Amino acid sequence: MSLMFIYRLCTFAFVMIAALIVMALSAQTTAALQKLAHTSALYSNFGVASGVLTLVSIPFMLMKDCFGAGPSSVILFELIWLSVLWILFFVTGGLTFADANFSKIVKSCDELSISPDLVNICRDAQPIGILAILAAVALLIYFLALLVFAAMRSSRQGPVWMQSVKDSEKAY
Repeated sequence: MSLMFIYRLCTFAFVMIAALIVMALSAQTTAALQKLAHTSALYSNFGVASGVLTLVSIPFMLMKDCFGAGPSSVILFELIWLSVLWILFFVTGGLTFADANFSKIVKSCDELSISPDLVNICRDAQPIGILAILAAVALLIYFLALLVFAAMRSSRQGPVWMQSVKDSEKAY
């Protein structure tokens, strides 16, 4: 296996773990808000959407790359789809830090002890935002590395945009 493929697997593993945590905490926040006020926060909705899309699409891209070529395993599709995912994660993190700014209201989440759901919402907001931003940064760095890798390979050996990452490394 080449360096780019190993980097891809490590990035995807980290992003899938972060997406699972973001999705779970966002679902917990949505459930608590539904219970308290029959509403939901925009950041928790984006967190669930980002997590679900990531957990469905990344394993599919890896399986298609390992077991056969398909439209979801080519470099061009991967660049387009990963740009959608890192934008979604940046939006999730940004909305989390913008919407859930409890520091102006309370000094600590423990002050919200009137309701355990409020404490959970307060404590879940920071990990959602941090993990969403970390996942976005990891996807963005991989996106840029793949873009540079594909451009360099394209200038040396012709178009590689319709090949998988694994196949384009074998051809070199």
